[in-house]
Amino acid sequence: MYASYLIYPYGAFDCFIQDIIKDLKDFLINIKIDKYKGKGTKLSQLLKQLKTRGIDVRIEQFKIDLFEYYRLRRNSVAHILPETTYINAFNKSVKSRHLVNKTYPNQPNALTSYDKMTFDDFVVCTANLKNISDIITRTIEKKINWKKIGKSHPSWINYKKINAICSSEKQKKIDFVRKVIEVRYGVKLSDELCKSFL
Repeated sequence: MYASYLIYPYGAFDCFIQDIIKDLKDFLINIKIDKYKGKGTKLSQLLKQLKTRGIDVRIEQFKIDLFEYYRLRRNSVAHILPETTYINAFNKSVKSRHLVNKTYPNQPNALTSYDKMTFDDFVVCTANLKNISDIITRTIEKKINWKKIGKSHPSWINYKKINAICSSEKQKKIDFVRKVIEVRYGVKLSDELCKSFL
Protein backbone atom coordinates (compact mmCIF):
# COMPACT_ATOMS: atom_id res chain seq x y z
CA MET A 1 0.00 0.00 0.00
CA TYR A 2 2.68 2.54 1.00
CA ALA A 3 4.61 1.95 -2.24
CA SER A 4 1.87 3.79 -4.14
CA TYR A 5 2.53 6.85 -1.95
CA LEU A 6 5.92 7.25 -3.68
CA ILE A 7 4.20 8.46 -6.85
CA TYR A 8 3.49 11.88 -5.29
CA PRO A 9 6.94 12.91 -4.03
CA TYR A 10 8.58 11.76 -7.27
CA GLY A 11 6.01 13.73 -9.26
CA ALA A 12 6.92 16.80 -7.19
CA PHE A 13 10.64 16.10 -7.68
CA ASP A 14 10.14 15.93 -11.46
CA CYS A 15 8.49 19.36 -11.26
CA PHE A 16 11.46 20.61 -9.22
CA ILE A 17 13.89 19.40 -11.90
CA GLN A 18 11.83 21.13 -14.63
CA ASP A 19 11.65 24.36 -12.60
CA ILE A 20 15.36 24.37 -11.79
CA ILE A 21 16.17 23.92 -15.49
CA LYS A 22 13.96 26.93 -16.30
CA ASP A 23 15.65 28.98 -13.57
CA LEU A 24 19.09 27.93 -14.81
CA LYS A 25 18.15 29.25 -18.26
CA ASP A 26 17.40 32.60 -16.59
CA PHE A 27 20.89 32.35 -15.06
CA LEU A 28 22.39 31.84 -18.56
CA ILE A 29 23.03 28.11 -17.94
CA ASN A 30 21.31 25.86 -20.47
CA ILE A 31 20.60 22.28 -19.42
CA LYS A 32 18.92 19.74 -21.69
CA ILE A 33 17.48 16.52 -20.31
CA ASP A 34 17.43 13.60 -22.74
CA LYS A 35 14.39 11.41 -22.13
CA TYR A 36 15.73 8.38 -24.03
CA LYS A 37 16.58 5.24 -22.10
CA GLY A 38 20.22 4.75 -21.33
CA LYS A 39 20.94 8.44 -20.79
CA GLY A 40 20.46 8.21 -17.02
CA THR A 41 17.87 9.67 -14.68
CA LYS A 42 16.89 13.33 -14.87
CA LEU A 43 18.82 13.85 -11.64
CA SER A 44 22.02 12.22 -12.92
CA GLN A 45 21.84 14.15 -16.21
CA LEU A 46 21.30 17.43 -14.33
CA LEU A 47 24.25 16.78 -11.99
CA LYS A 48 26.57 15.80 -14.87
CA GLN A 49 25.69 18.85 -16.94
CA LEU A 50 26.05 21.19 -13.97
CA LYS A 51 29.50 19.73 -13.28
CA THR A 52 30.61 20.45 -16.88
CA ARG A 53 29.60 24.07 -16.24
CA GLY A 54 31.70 24.35 -13.08
CA ILE A 55 28.88 23.64 -10.61
CA ASP A 56 29.86 20.51 -8.68
CA VAL A 57 26.85 19.40 -6.63
CA ARG A 58 28.10 17.03 -3.93
CA ILE A 59 25.47 14.61 -2.70
CA GLU A 60 26.45 11.73 -0.43
CA GLN A 61 26.35 8.38 -2.25
CA PHE A 62 23.86 6.80 0.15
CA LYS A 63 21.36 9.57 -0.69
CA ILE A 64 21.81 8.87 -4.40
CA ASP A 65 21.34 5.14 -3.70
CA LEU A 66 18.17 5.88 -1.71
CA PHE A 67 16.92 8.09 -4.53
CA GLU A 68 17.51 5.29 -7.03
CA TYR A 69 15.87 2.58 -4.92
CA TYR A 70 12.71 4.56 -4.19
CA ARG A 71 12.57 5.78 -7.81
CA LEU A 72 12.66 2.19 -9.09
CA ARG A 73 10.19 1.12 -6.39
CA ARG A 74 7.87 3.91 -7.50
CA ASN A 75 8.26 2.88 -11.16
CA SER A 76 7.39 -0.71 -10.30
CA VAL A 77 4.09 0.48 -8.83
CA ALA A 78 3.29 3.07 -11.51
CA HIS A 79 4.15 0.78 -14.44
CA ILE A 80 3.40 -2.61 -12.83
CA LEU A 81 6.97 -3.88 -13.14
CA PRO A 82 8.39 -6.98 -11.42
CA GLU A 83 10.33 -6.90 -8.16
CA THR A 84 13.54 -7.65 -10.06
CA THR A 85 13.57 -4.02 -11.26
CA TYR A 86 14.42 -2.74 -7.77
CA ILE A 87 15.92 -5.60 -5.69
CA ASN A 88 19.54 -4.69 -6.57
CA ALA A 89 18.91 -1.03 -5.71
CA PHE A 90 17.33 -2.10 -2.40
CA ASN A 91 20.35 -4.27 -1.53
CA LYS A 92 22.69 -1.37 -2.32
CA SER A 93 20.69 0.99 -0.06
CA VAL A 94 20.56 -1.53 2.78
CA LYS A 95 24.39 -1.58 2.87
CA SER A 96 24.20 2.08 3.98
CA ARG A 97 21.28 1.61 6.33
CA HIS A 98 23.34 2.85 9.30
CA LEU A 99 23.76 6.21 7.47
CA VAL A 100 20.06 6.31 6.64
CA ASN A 101 19.19 5.68 10.31
CA LYS A 102 21.68 8.34 11.41
CA THR A 103 20.27 10.90 8.97
CA TYR A 104 16.61 10.01 9.55
CA PRO A 105 16.62 8.63 13.13
CA ASN A 106 12.85 8.88 13.63
CA GLN A 107 12.14 6.41 10.82
CA PRO A 108 13.72 3.14 12.05
CA ASN A 109 11.39 0.96 9.96
CA ALA A 110 12.61 2.25 6.60
CA LEU A 111 14.44 -0.24 4.36
CA THR A 112 13.37 -3.26 6.40
CA SER A 113 12.15 -5.33 3.44
CA TYR A 114 12.31 -4.99 -0.34
CA ASP A 115 8.79 -6.37 -0.81
CA LYS A 116 7.01 -4.59 2.06
CA MET A 117 7.13 -0.83 2.46
CA THR A 118 6.30 1.04 5.63
CA PHE A 119 5.19 4.59 6.24
CA ASP A 120 8.78 5.23 7.38
CA ASP A 121 9.91 4.40 3.83
CA PHE A 122 7.58 7.06 2.49
CA VAL A 123 8.89 9.62 5.01
CA VAL A 124 12.54 8.78 4.28
CA CYS A 125 11.93 8.91 0.52
CA THR A 126 10.27 12.32 0.77
CA ALA A 127 12.87 13.74 3.17
CA ASN A 128 15.69 12.46 0.96
CA LEU A 129 14.18 14.11 -2.14
CA LYS A 130 13.81 17.37 -0.21
CA ASN A 131 17.40 17.11 1.02
CA ILE A 132 18.73 16.50 -2.51
CA SER A 133 16.69 19.46 -3.80
CA ASP A 134 18.12 21.71 -1.08
CA ILE A 135 21.69 20.65 -1.83
CA ILE A 136 21.23 21.35 -5.55
CA THR A 137 19.61 24.73 -4.89
CA ARG A 138 22.23 25.91 -2.37
CA THR A 139 25.11 24.83 -4.63
CA ILE A 140 23.65 26.67 -7.63
CA GLU A 141 22.96 29.81 -5.56
CA LYS A 142 26.66 30.09 -4.71
CA LYS A 143 27.64 29.96 -8.39
CA ILE A 144 25.19 32.46 -9.89
CA ASN A 145 26.94 35.33 -11.65
CA TRP A 146 24.41 38.11 -11.00
CA LYS A 147 26.54 40.75 -12.75
CA LYS A 148 26.64 38.71 -15.95
CA ILE A 149 22.90 38.10 -15.75
CA GLY A 150 22.25 41.80 -15.14
CA LYS A 151 24.33 42.84 -18.14
CA SER A 152 22.31 40.47 -20.34
CA HIS A 153 19.16 42.52 -19.45
CA PRO A 154 16.96 39.47 -18.78
CA SER A 155 13.41 39.43 -20.12
CA TRP A 156 11.99 38.71 -16.66
CA ILE A 157 12.90 42.27 -15.57
CA ASN A 158 10.24 44.66 -16.85
CA TYR A 159 12.41 47.59 -17.92
CA LYS A 160 9.43 49.60 -19.23
CA LYS A 161 7.85 49.38 -15.80
CA ILE A 162 11.09 50.42 -14.10
CA ASN A 163 11.37 53.51 -16.29
CA ALA A 164 7.68 54.38 -15.93
CA ILE A 165 7.57 54.03 -12.15
CA CYS A 166 11.02 55.19 -11.17
CA SER A 167 11.74 57.73 -13.95
CA SER A 168 15.23 59.07 -13.26
CA GLU A 169 15.63 58.11 -9.59
CA LYS A 170 18.47 55.60 -9.60
CA GLN A 171 17.94 54.30 -6.03
CA LYS A 172 14.27 53.53 -6.77
CA LYS A 173 15.35 51.56 -9.84
CA ILE A 174 17.89 49.64 -7.77
CA ASP A 175 15.24 48.91 -5.11
CA PHE A 176 12.80 47.79 -7.82
CA VAL A 177 15.32 45.35 -9.31
CA ARG A 178 16.20 44.03 -5.84
CA LYS A 179 12.51 43.40 -5.06
CA VAL A 180 11.89 41.60 -8.37
CA ILE A 181 14.84 39.26 -7.75
CA GLU A 182 13.92 38.73 -4.12
CA VAL A 183 10.33 37.80 -4.99
CA ARG A 184 11.37 35.61 -7.91
CA TYR A 185 14.36 33.79 -6.38
CA GLY A 186 14.39 34.57 -2.65
CA VAL A 187 17.78 36.29 -2.95
CA LYS A 188 18.44 39.83 -1.75
CA LEU A 189 21.14 41.47 -3.88
CA SER A 190 23.40 44.37 -2.93
CA ASP A 191 23.05 47.78 -4.56
CA GLU A 192 26.18 47.09 -6.57
CA LEU A 193 24.79 43.88 -8.08
CA CYS A 194 21.39 45.49 -8.73
CA LYS A 195 23.10 48.30 -10.68
CA SER A 196 24.35 45.76 -13.23
CA PHE A 197 20.71 45.21 -14.29
CA LEU A 198 20.25 48.89 -15.17
